[in-house]
Amino acid sequence: MLSATFALSEQNNWNERLKDRGSQRFTLFVPSNDAWEYIHRNIPSGYKKLFMGGYAYQGKAILERHMIVGKRLEYRRTKQPHHQHHQTRTLTGAPQCHPEARSTSRLGSGRPLE
Repeated sequence: MLSATFALSEQNNWNERLKDRGSQRFTLFVPSNDAWEYIHRNIPSGYKKLFMGGYAYQGKAILERHMIVGKRLEYRRTKQPHHQHHQTRTLTGAPQCHPEARSTSRLGSGRPLE
C-alpha cells in the first residue's frame, strides 16, 4: 500500500533523515498507492520523471509537504471521514496542531496518538 511513497523516499536517501530525528516528534502523512496511481494515469510524464529520480527536488518537496515536525496533533482531526476526490482518498480537513493535545506516538513505536 505504501510502496510507491517508500520508493520515492529512497531517492537521494531522503528516508535516512527520519532516522536522525532523535527525540523530535514528527508525523508523516503518506500518500497511498491509489493516489500515486491517479497521478500515473493523469500525468504520466510527470510521474515517470518523479520516480526515475531525475527530479529529486520535487520528490523531496512532496514528502516534506506531507510531514509535520515538532507539533502535537489532535488525533480526532486526523480521523475525520474520508471522501472520494478523483478516486483518491483525502481527509476532509487538515489536522489541527494543538499545544495541549497529548501525543505518545513516535515513528515505529506502534502506539497511536491519544
